[in-house]
Amino acid sequence: MHLTIKTTLIGAIIAGVLLTGALCAIAVWIASYDLLDERSQRLRHLSEQQVYKTIQQSAETLHQQATELQQSAVFQTRLELADVEALNRIAEQFSSVRDAAFTVDRATLEKPLTYGLETINNQVYLKVSVAIAPRLTLTARETIKASLFSELVFDYDTDVLLLSPTDELLLSTTHLTTDALSSMVKVSPENLSATYYDTGEKVLSLNRLNSATFTHPGLSIFLLLDLSPQSNILQKLLYNLLWLVLLLTAIMLFAAHWLGSNISKSLVRLSALTESTGRHGAVKQSQFRSNFVELTQLHGALNSLQHTLVRDENYKTHQSHQDRIPGLFNRAYFDQEVTKSITQNVSLQLVFFKLLDFDAITKFHGADRAEFCLHVIAKRIRRWPGKAARTADGDIAFFPEHRLTDAQIETLYHIVEQPVEQDFFSISINIAVVIIDCPTPANDVADIDQKVSVAFAEAAARDQKLIHYNNALDLSVTRQFTLAKKLNEALLGLNEELTLVYQPVYNLLTNTIDTVEALLRWKNAELGNVEPEEFLQVASAAGMLTQVTDWVIRRALSDLARFRQQGCLFKVAINISAADIHQDSFVEKLVECVKRNGLKTADVEIEIKERDIASNGVVATQKLKVLHDQGFNIAIDDFGTGYLTLNHLKAFSHAKLKLDKFFAVDVESNQCAQRVMQGTLALARDVGCSATAKGVECNMTLALLKELGFTQAQGFHLSKPVSANELTDATKQEN
Repeated sequence: MHLTIKTTLIGAIIAGVLLTGALCAIAVWIASYDLLDERSQRLRHLSEQQVYKTIQQSAETLHQQATELQQSAVFQTRLELADVEALNRIAEQFSSVRDAAFTVDRATLEKPLTYGLETINNQVYLKVSVAIAPRLTLTARETIKASLFSELVFDYDTDVLLLSPTDELLLSTTHLTTDALSSMVKVSPENLSATYYDTGEKVLSLNRLNSATFTHPGLSIFLLLDLSPQSNILQKLLYNLLWLVLLLTAIMLFAAHWLGSNISKSLVRLSALTESTGRHGAVKQSQFRSNFVELTQLHGALNSLQHTLVRDENYKTHQSHQDRIPGLFNRAYFDQEVTKSITQNVSLQLVFFKLLDFDAITKFHGADRAEFCLHVIAKRIRRWPGKAARTADGDIAFFPEHRLTDAQIETLYHIVEQPVEQDFFSISINIAVVIIDCPTPANDVADIDQKVSVAFAEAAARDQKLIHYNNALDLSVTRQFTLAKKLNEALLGLNEELTLVYQPVYNLLTNTIDTVEALLRWKNAELGNVEPEEFLQVASAAGMLTQVTDWVIRRALSDLARFRQQGCLFKVAINISAADIHQDSFVEKLVECVKRNGLKTADVEIEIKERDIASNGVVATQKLKVLHDQGFNIAIDDFGTGYLTLNHLKAFSHAKLKLDKFFAVDVESNQCAQRVMQGTLALARDVGCSATAKGVECNMTLALLKELGFTQAQGFHLSKPVSANELTDATKQEN
C-alpha cells in the first residue's frame, strides 16, 4: 500500500485536533463554573481607579480646607508679616473644628502642591502640602481610617492593607477571614510572586490570595481578594490538563517516531542516490523504492534536474571558452589546456600562428577586416583535426589531435599565408609560426607565454617564418631571463656593476675633443663582461630601455659636472631609443637633471639612430624639435643606412649627422666610397647640418677625411672608449 506524505500528515493532524478539542471541551466545561470571572480584572483595575481615587478625593478635600484656611482674613494678615507662630495658632484653631491637623513650616516645595501617605508612630496619615509663600508651607494631615475604604465592597471577600517598611500591619479593613489576613501579614512583599501588566501596576498572588500593591514612601498598600474556591477548582483543572497533555504528548511522540522513521529512511536512500547521480550521472528509476509517492516523484524530479544541470553546465562551459571569432576558443580555454598538460604531464604539441601585420591591417582596413582575416586563418588551420584558440589580438594557438610532422607544418604554413579576399579587397597575410612540445620545462602558462614571445623574437631576428622551440633556444631564453633579472638589479643600484666609458669625437681643425659619447658597460659578478649589444637587446625585449637611459643620463651628467669643475669644455653625447621618445615626461626629466647638476642644455648632445627616427615618424620629429628648442644639441647616428629620406632631412637642419662606420671601412682605396662621403658631406652642409665621420681605424683614413673636408671624426685610431678618470688625464695632457 502506498501512502502519501500528505495523507499521513493530515490523518495525524486530524487525530491530534480531535483529541485536543475533546480535552479543551472538558476544560471549558469545568471552567464554566464561574471559575475565574472578571473579578480578578476588577481587582487589578481597582488598584488604579478606586484606591487612588479614594485617596485623591480625600487629598482634594484636605486641599480645599487648606485653601479655606489660607484665604481667611486673619491668616492673610499674619501671612503678610510672615509670622509663623501666629500662623500656627490660627491653623491650630482651624484644626479644632476639622478632622485634620494644619501646620505652617518654613520649607520650600519643589511643586506648589504635593500629597501622599506617611507614617507617624505607626499611624498612617494623608498629607497635603501647599506652598503659601516663599519658604513657607501649609501642611494638612488627616488620619487614614478603615472607614475610608468602606465603600470598596466586592462580591468576594476583599481587604485593604497598609504595611510599614518592616511589614507591620498599620491598617486593615475587615472583609477578609482571620486566616487569610494572618497569612498575608506573615509574608513579606519580597516573597510574593509578581506578574506585570501593560498598565504598569503590579498584581501579586499569595497562596490562594490575589493582591494589588502600590508603593508609597514609607509604606505599601495591598488590596486582597480571596479566590480560594475558584483556586481549588483551577488547581484540579490544571492537574487534569497536565495528565491529559502528557498522555497526548506520548501518543504524538510515538506517531511522530513511526512516521519520521519511515520518511527518514526513504530520504536517506534518496540522498545517497542523488549524490551518486551527481558523481556518475543519472540513476535509473528502478533503483529507488519508497512507500511514499511524493518521495518517488521527488527522485524522478531530481534525476531530471541533474540531466538539465549537467547539460546547462556543459553549455556554459563551452560558451565561456568561445572567442568572439567563430571557430576559435578563447584565452581561458588555452590556459586550461596548457595547465592540464603541465600538471598532468600530458604530451601536447602547440603550434602558434602570429599575424605579424594585424595592427597594420586594423589601422588601414579596420578592426572588422582584421578579425575577418583571423577567422579565415582559423578556418584554414582547422582543416587539420584539432582545436584552435585565440591567445592575443593577432595570435592563434593550434592543438592538433595528432602530432604534425615538419612537412605537414610547412604545408599548413603555406596554406595559412595565402591572401585573404573580401569585398574585392585582397589582404596579404604575413605569418610567423612557433612550434612547442608540451610539457616543456615550464612551471605555468606564463612561462609558456614567455618562451613563445622569445621564440617569435628569435624568428624575427633570424628573419625566419617558422621556428621550433628547442633546447638551444631554451638555453638562450634562460640566459636572457637571467640577464634581465641581473640588469634590473644593477639598474636599481644593488651593486656597482654598471659603468660609463667615453669615446671622444675630435675636432680635426683644432685637434681637440669636441664631444664625448657616453657608452654603457656591464661587468656582472656571475656572467662576467656582457656585450652592450646583448644586454641592450634584452633590455629592449624586457621593456627596460627607458630605465637604462635614465641611469646613463644621471651618471653622464654627474660626470660632466665633475669634468666642468676640472676645466673640461667638451659636450657629452647621450644615446636615446625609440622607447624614450614615447615617454611623455622624458624632456622634463632630462631638463631637470641638467639643472640639478648645474649644467646648461647646450652642454648635452642627444644622439638617436636613423632607424628610430624613421620608424617613429612624426612623434620622433616633434620630440627632437622640442629638445632642440630647449637648447640641446641633436645628432643622428648611423646616418646613411637608408632609413631617412631627403624629405625627412629637411626637418633636421639643426642636427649633426654621424655617418655610419661602414662608409669608412675602405674609403682610402674605394673611389666610389670617397665620392659618396664627399657628396653626403656636401648635402649636410647645404641643409645646415654638420657631419661626423665614424670608424676611423688608421692614419690614412684620417688624412683622407681631412682632405675630403670633414672637420669631426671618431674612431679607435683617435681614441678608444676610456673611463672618466682616463678622459680627464688625457684632456690635461692636451692642455
